[in-house]
Amino acid sequence: VRVPGDLALVTYDDEVAALADTPLSAVAPPKREVGRCAAELLVERLSGHRYPGGEGAAPRRHVALLPALRVRGSCGRPGAEEADRLAAV
Repeated sequence: VRVPGDLALVTYDDEVAALADTPLSAVAPPKREVGRCAAELLVERLSGHRYPGGEGAAPRRHVALLPALRVRGSCGRPGAEEADRLAAV
């Protein structure tokens, strides 16, 4: 199997994706932001603040953090020869 000739490949987590023989495209989570949000929520929870609705019950939160897509050599459009071969199938 040739990457990207036969197969496009995308990984999750960008730690070592760029170091592969064919640099891998990757979805890179915003790790610093995840850590910052987690720390803020933990500090708030440990502060002893009382919330309405029960003893120590904190309101639900939805935190959306957007990852980045790092496109590298493991994805891409097939070359002209490969495109012709695929079109004939």
